[in-house]
Amino acid sequence: MMRKDRDAAPVREERRRLVFRVAGGEAAGRGLPLVVRSVGCYRVGRDFAERHGPRWFTELFWTIRGEGLWRLDGAARRARAGEFFIYRPGEPHELAAGPEGWEYRWITFDGRDTLRLLDMFGLSRSGRAGPCPEEAFERVEAALSRPTLEGVREASVAAYAILAAAGRSGAGGRGGEGGGAEAVRRELDARYTEPDAGVETIAATLGLHRTTLLRTFTAAYGVTPSTYLARRRLQHALSLLRTTAIPVAEVAAAAGFRSAEYLARVVRAETGGSPRAFRAGADERERRRRFVA
Repeated sequence: MMRKDRDAAPVREERRRLVFRVAGGEAAGRGLPLVVRSVGCYRVGRDFAERHGPRWFTELFWTIRGEGLWRLDGAARRARAGEFFIYRPGEPHELAAGPEGWEYRWITFDGRDTLRLLDMFGLSRSGRAGPCPEEAFERVEAALSRPTLEGVREASVAAYAILAAAGRSGAGGRGGEGGGAEAVRRELDARYTEPDAGVETIAATLGLHRTTLLRTFTAAYGVTPSTYLARRRLQHALSLLRTTAIPVAEVAAAAGFRSAEYLARVVRAETGGSPRAFRAGADERERRRRFVA
């Protein structure tokens, strides 16, 4: 018997809405690595159950409210609010609602590179990634509702936001740590221009142990807090170099670098040239040369 928790509010009114791709079939996604086949939103009662044989597309489910059961390799698994799960091509689908009903969104893909992209986003079979990104699902639905090649392509592009949101779960999710990681990210975003801001100071500000901060943030975002901080500083510095004429030393100070010399080393490692060369556009020539080579 499934556990009732605070997220499992009763689902009282049933609703099923879905949109299929009808414009151009596979040709609609020609040249795209990811192609949306269908998308929908179900709100079902506790008596809901569905069983299908092998299906030859990829399907991602994301629970909004209540709780559901899904089966894989003979084992039943729970899907609570904020959790997603994935069926891959060739697998049978077996679903059932929990005792309080189940509200969820789903999306299917049949693009040739779908599985490779799931791996690139770090998506496992299931995970806890937080509230369902309903706005992203709605954008996909609205685009796919237009029976044109343009609509199909826009739906496929919009679907990347769903995969990115699910990718926050890391390797199967880490329960309630996502909120802690987001708090760390917000603090890093607010203080990256401060040269003295680092893991120790951020941990002290948030009242977290340094090890907890490192583990939580890295699991959620796939990079360490120090790497994230360095990248935010570099982004800001590159923007200032291209959009202003202020001296390089002032750019370094404004972006949180301790010296112009250190900024120069970081810019060279990223672009292959000096800050002044980047400002002049020389990095674009270098990138084109590398691409052609």
